[in-house]
Amino acid sequence: MKYSNIFLIALLLTVGFSACTGNTSTQGGKADTVVVVPVYKLYPTTNNWNFLKLNTADGRIWIVQYTINDDNNRFAVALNKTMLLPAGVKPTPGRFALIPTSNIWNFILLDQVDGRQWQVQWGLKSENYIVTPIQSID
Repeated sequence: MKYSNIFLIALLLTVGFSACTGNTSTQGGKADTVVVVPVYKLYPTTNNWNFLKLNTADGRIWIVQYTINDDNNRFAVALNKTMLLPAGVKPTPGRFALIPTSNIWNFILLDQVDGRQWQVQWGLKSENYIVTPIQSID
């Protein structure tokens, strides 16, 4: 009886430990790790009510405005509707990133794969929206 209790405790500990190790599978002795890269990322601005939403796969950007008391001022509007991928390249999550500048209205959009960059200017009026390439000088 004593040995069967020890065996039962050891079995329960083994099963419990293997259940806590996660959902990784092994193939050839190596653990597979799944990394999920988000397609969309929100970047805060220094304006209390606005964020920039970036499609990290293709470079499109929206201005997202929220409010606590006026439903008419809660919206998302496109800042850049154009995919910024090179011809023939498929969207890949995590390719693009926004880097804030010291200017409240400007960010740098970086293609983290090929190094291209754009000046992104947002504002409270659409006539102030700019997404323009920054040329590299070699």
